[in-house]
Amino acid sequence: MLVPAKKLTVEAAAASPDWQVIPGGDGGETVSRRLNCAFRRARGRSAYPVRMTASVRLHHVNSVGSPVLPYPADLAAVADAVVQAVADGPAPGVVLVAVITKLTSVEFVLYAEDERRVAEAHQLVQAAAGGHQVTVQTGRDARWKRYRLLVREGRQARLGLVLLPFFPLLAGAMVYAHYGPRWGLGEAAACAAWILPWYVLYWVKRPARRPAGAPARRPAAEPTSKGQRGRRAPGGWMFASVAAVLTTLLFSLVALLAGPYLAPVVSLAIAAAAGVLLTAAVWPAQRRYTALMRSRQPPAGHAGPPGA
Repeated sequence: MLVPAKKLTVEAAAASPDWQVIPGGDGGETVSRRLNCAFRRARGRSAYPVRMTASVRLHHVNSVGSPVLPYPADLAAVADAVVQAVADGPAPGVVLVAVITKLTSVEFVLYAEDERRVAEAHQLVQAAAGGHQVTVQTGRDARWKRYRLLVREGRQARLGLVLLPFFPLLAGAMVYAHYGPRWGLGEAAACAAWILPWYVLYWVKRPARRPAGAPARRPAAEPTSKGQRGRRAPGGWMFASVAAVLTTLLFSLVALLAGPYLAPVVSLAIAAAAGVLLTAAVWPAQRRYTALMRSRQPPAGHAGPPGA
């Protein structure tokens, strides 16, 4: 039930959270941000002037003792455990406003009435973290600047998602200005061919809103088949796909800047050559990233982190 903005207190916003999931950020280090947007309408936030950022870092080792990245399900389990512990309310005077999931850790942004409440919240997070390392940073933030920054970043991310489907029209218009309707329509269709499917898949598979403490769904671990073990890094089809995407992006830019001086075929050739060169430059990093993501898939029978 929504509470009128004039009557919504910080305590009411914490008791009736409105969690929204925002993907990505920080140049790829951040996987997702879960933000309680109910605090945007809450009054009396200055009564919680002490900001606390608790970071829970997960450490895993492989069979030879080398450190590896934690599994996403383990990060989600730690996040859910801490969110549930705070929601149960054993430490009054503390509210949880954001959960930031990164590749190797989960950060919790909380606001407290005073330093004594911060110490209680630290113990609460430590107990819910299942034995993982917890580091805490505190500071005065009576105006909730960190929270407002997260809200603004969330709005910008959502605005980008809203405007993304219109990019093919913009790219087509840039080409149409110098090369006419056929080239403009072709550019718009080429951009739409990769933007729209990605956009639809994002909204179909996006993380859904869920109440505080609701457990994340974990896919059942399947035995690794011989074919799966033998999967190789991205091959030629993936290279060609990335080069084609870059070509569509660069063609509209070349047409806009050099359209009066170059024929459309020449501009397309320049864009294609640049797309291939850029793809070749980033391809080693892409292969390493793909191998890294595959290494984060839990093995069959993985039961999650300790204390999950």
